[in-house]
Amino acid sequence: MVLNYMLEHLPGYLKRYKDEPGDFRMDISMDGDLRTNTKIKTVLELFETAIGQIAVNYPKNCNLEVKHDSI
Repeated sequence: MVLNYMLEHLPGYLKRYKDEPGDFRMDISMDGDLRTNTKIKTVLELFETAIGQIAVNYPKNCNLEVKHDSI
C-alpha cells in the first residue's frame, strides 16, 4: 500500500525501494514542503501501526524494524 501510494502520488520522494518476499524497504526523501512531508509522515505512521499490530499478533511471522536516518 505504501509503496503504491508513493509511486503514484509522490514518486519524486521515493529514492529507492526493495519489495521482495520477506524483505520490504524504502528510502524516502523528506525534502518537500510542509504539506508533502505531512502526507508522507501520515502514510508511514499508518503503515507502521498496521504492521506493528500484525507483528504483535504473529511474532514468528512478522517483524517490523523502523530506521530514521537524517542524511
